[in-house]
Amino acid sequence: MEGIPQEVVTAPVHAVTSGRPHFFGYYDKCPWSPDGSHLLAGEADFQDRPPTPADRLRLGTIDLATGAFEVFAETTAWSWQQGAMLQWVPGSPSSVVANARRDDGSLGAVVRDLAGGRTRWLDRPIYALSPNGHDAVSLDFHRIQTCRPGYGYPPGEVLEPPRWAPDDDGVWHLDVTTGRSRLVVSLAELAAFEPDPRVERAPSYVNHAGFDPTGSRLCFFHLWSDPAWVYEHTGRWFTVAPDGADLFLLSRHDIQSHFDWRDEHTLLGWAMEPLDRPLAGPYGHWYEHQETAGAYWLYRDRTHDRELFAEAVLPHDGHMSFSPDRRWIVTDEYSVLPGNDGTRPLLLFEIATGRRLEVARFAEPLEGELRCDLHPRWSRDGRQVCVDSSHEGTRQVYIVDVSGIVG
Repeated sequence: MEGIPQEVVTAPVHAVTSGRPHFFGYYDKCPWSPDGSHLLAGEADFQDRPPTPADRLRLGTIDLATGAFEVFAETTAWSWQQGAMLQWVPGSPSSVVANARRDDGSLGAVVRDLAGGRTRWLDRPIYALSPNGHDAVSLDFHRIQTCRPGYGYPPGEVLEPPRWAPDDDGVWHLDVTTGRSRLVVSLAELAAFEPDPRVERAPSYVNHAGFDPTGSRLCFFHLWSDPAWVYEHTGRWFTVAPDGADLFLLSRHDIQSHFDWRDEHTLLGWAMEPLDRPLAGPYGHWYEHQETAGAYWLYRDRTHDRELFAEAVLPHDGHMSFSPDRRWIVTDEYSVLPGNDGTRPLLLFEIATGRRLEVARFAEPLEGELRCDLHPRWSRDGRQVCVDSSHEGTRQVYIVDVSGIVG
């Protein structure tokens, strides 16, 4: 983008799906199988409307040697933005987990061994898995759908004021081995924690939860819709131990967006934080409101220490994650940014040198809830990146070979 110091180093891009719409989903999960031979993906029959509770998403694996898409299950618990939370179970060579809907309409998750064909149900839908493969975090996808359409699973709920911050819903721990769940922290507890009067104006919900690299801490967003704010969704950023201990308010300043754990003590996230000087980037004030400005920040968990990160070259929100060796960050940027032409770049940022490299650029014909964000995801060896894109007319899965860049 004009005004931002960057290099353009084009990387090879090739489609690994075709025909019907295919996509993986969110950016914070790895679609590659443990041996690197297959990718997980979903296959739909349409892409021009939101899914209903009756619409089925076929779940399958892409053979990277042959390109074959092999279906192993179907689910009606999915969305365009976050998919079915389809992911490999850490520690297993062939087990996957995905969200599913029971006959009575309630949500759960199914663990399936692709080698042996065995399946078992989990009490609640899954959001993220711990690196140990046994613990998971669960959120209420029906509530998410009500508060943030397109990110949860239809149908939504009717949320009257008594249910705006209930004591029987919030962040859940899910035991992948036994299938049982327990409430870690309730929405009532979150609303009462260093209370913000704006919480009383609208229903609370939780979204975007994830474990640190050791599985000892959880991070999540406590959100609500604030009619007095220029942005549709306002919230706070918390961390907590999986057993509910040591709940910590990491950031409270208006908007938190995407994040990734650098290590068990440090998180990188895009947020609206107080700033006592102009941002260095040329578009630093585009997100500015009152006394805050949007930028990437490094946070030290369970402290109030934070520092600006790469403000001159990464001034915009994106779906960012650290490479497996923590030398690089991959991210994208939204096509609606000032000065953009309706396309979105795929970016690499080298942490040691501060270099921003544009490695590919994709048109985005879809809009709103139906849009196809790139949601870039690293391969397990850090030499490839997988993205979803609709630039060729249908939503498909692509691999970008960055091995010649990252070394």
